[in-house]
Amino acid sequence: MSVVADMAEITADHAGESLRYFAEVEPESRAVTVHHRRDGLDWTDAREREVEEELHELTAKASYEAAMDATNVNQIIKVADDKVLFTGFVEDTVAVAAFDRGIFATLPAIVADFREYMIEEDIEFVSLEL
Repeated sequence: MSVVADMAEITADHAGESLRYFAEVEPESRAVTVHHRRDGLDWTDAREREVEEELHELTAKASYEAAMDATNVNQIIKVADDKVLFTGFVEDTVAVAAFDRGIFATLPAIVADFREYMIEEDIEFVSLEL
């Protein structure tokens, strides 16, 4: 399995039904791969566009870096009335995970498992401190 597929599995294990979908999009080809989709959730053109738009925003990270006076913006979190979107670079692709509101309490366990996985796989990462 790919790193993104493994991360989708880790996320789904912790988030359960709160995880709507976990997808990846390849920046060059714009090809979208859905690694997890909640039972009963249709994969629609609107969801596909949502993932593609997240790619566009993340690849425009230079503007985020300038606005935040930072040099390594690689993750974006958006909170809306009915969902939370996490978008970030994983290797050379962009991963997008959509959750129901209320996911924040689950994040420490997800991040801890991501960290353990990345150490085991000898993957370089930026440490998240929650």
